Amino acid sequence: MRQTSRCSRLIGSLCLSALMLASTAVQALPEDKEQPINIAADSAELDDGKRTAIYTGAVKLVQGTLELEADKLTLYADDKGDINRIVATGKPAHFQQQHQAGAPLTHGYGLTIEFEVLKDLLTLTEQAKLVRASDTFTGQQIKVNTNSNVIRAFSDESKPSSRVEMVIQPRSDKKDNSKEDNAQ
Repeated sequence: MRQTSRCSRLIGSLCLSALMLASTAVQALPEDKEQPINIAADSAELDDGKRTAIYTGAVKLVQGTLELEADKLTLYADDKGDINRIVATGKPAHFQQQHQAGAPLTHGYGLTIEFEVLKDLLTLTEQAKLVRASDTFTGQQIKVNTNSNVIRAFSDESKPSSRVEMVIQPRSDKKDNSKEDNAQ
């Protein structure tokens, strides 16, 4: 029981790290890291021999403002027990997180959400989408290097009409709008 609890805490911590993207659109609130991690699923299997933890069935991970929902969450550890790869799958898998107080939630979607810890690489694959407020970034695959803050998106090469799309809504400046309203 003690080893399972320790493993669950380690896995949860690493899930959080994996899902905290480094770009402005998807950074986490600083206090999220200090919150307890809760993982719920229909079933869980921890295999020390294979160094894996697999959660299946309506998986939900919550830590602070971070919420991850997937059909299946698999965590892979190296020989030292450190998590080196995290894979969430769903129809689609989804995460949401607030990047700063008062800001809208950032949502990420993909049939697969994978984080390669040593490469600092988050990959959303198939039906990949990042959304913040009404801004969206979509493609067959979206890769985020959480160390360098570089986001790369790819279309589906098997579909000639497939494209990467980004929609950025205009920002309204409250001060400018109120000046215009007063002038009229």
